[in-house]
Amino acid sequence: MVAADLDVRLLEDRPNLEVLQIDLEQDELPEAAFDLVHTRMLLLHLPGREALLGRLAAALRPGGVLLLEEDDIHPVLATASGPYLEAWWAFIGAMRRAGVDPEWALGVPERLDAFGLVDVDAELRGQYFRGGSPTAAFWSLTWLQMRERIMATGTPGDVVDAGRAALADPRRWLMGPATLAVWGRRAAAISTM
Repeated sequence: MVAADLDVRLLEDRPNLEVLQIDLEQDELPEAAFDLVHTRMLLLHLPGREALLGRLAAALRPGGVLLLEEDDIHPVLATASGPYLEAWWAFIGAMRRAGVDPEWALGVPERLDAFGLVDVDAELRGQYFRGGSPTAAFWSLTWLQMRERIMATGTPGDVVDAGRAALADPRRWLMGPATLAVWGRRAAAISTM
């Protein structure tokens, strides 16, 4: 089994695991080398996501499976309101400025079709959580870490603070991004005999 990451510190000293330190946007990937290629919450963060997607598909052996899991912001934008929605828009603006595309995931099934993968399918898993829950704390801490970057876009800090207050309110139920899992298989080699 092979695991690849830019930061391999948590992957070291694992039995039966070959660890590769690799920059997926810069380093070459072997073609037709893997039975399974899996990424989680990665491609939406990389500016070179489109080119990398093709390289990931090419890295599959015939019959190999590409599995991508990416967050998508549409459920939040369709259901949120008030300070919670305003904070999400501020967060999205800062993320877009950094090259992140929080709406990219919904187009992935068509992209896998275009690369010639077969048996392409998808599953959407949403986040619906109570204010003050561990999931709410995750988003609150994320926004706190991003506060300066959000303010650098011209958004006042109190927009972030009001969104974090909504996340802390245990009387509220909130929608978060949905995770879209998309998979497809590289067609087996065709015999010419």
